[in-house]
Amino acid sequence: MKVYLQDITVNNGNWLTLPLQQELNPSHEYMIYDHELPFEVSQYANVEELSERVKKLQELNLDFNTIKALDQCCDSDLLQKLTDGDYSIIELGENERTLSDYAYRLYQEGYSFNDTIGSISDELLDFIDWEGVWREYNICRGWKSVAIDNKWYLVNI
Repeated sequence: MKVYLQDITVNNGNWLTLPLQQELNPSHEYMIYDHELPFEVSQYANVEELSERVKKLQELNLDFNTIKALDQCCDSDLLQKLTDGDYSIIELGENERTLSDYAYRLYQEGYSFNDTIGSISDELLDFIDWEGVWREYNICRGWKSVAIDNKWYLVNI
């Protein structure tokens, strides 16, 4: 994970890999002009704090796209939710692109709606309105679908 950091005190910039390996000059002012991070960052962000955040994210051993997908669905402190393990994410296959596919995949993964309608025999699975089930997962249980670099994920955070 990298940032293009501009030292506006001396009008000099370069790409830095995070977490930082050396201290920045405290008497200089810096701005982030570009970044390769799985989350959005302000150009005025504190680089040392950003470096610490990246270090903590790396300790969680999540890949770039997973963090990016989770960040797109998180409306609070992403790092805290990830640290607490308060999330679920499923990478979808190439042929899983409809709302019905999303719901059926969640059902297959064990994210059951059995508490709502009870257990379902295999003979009845073809008769279920899977799009309606997806609406239940999406609206009532907070699941979202996210596309990152031509891969689709189901996320609950």
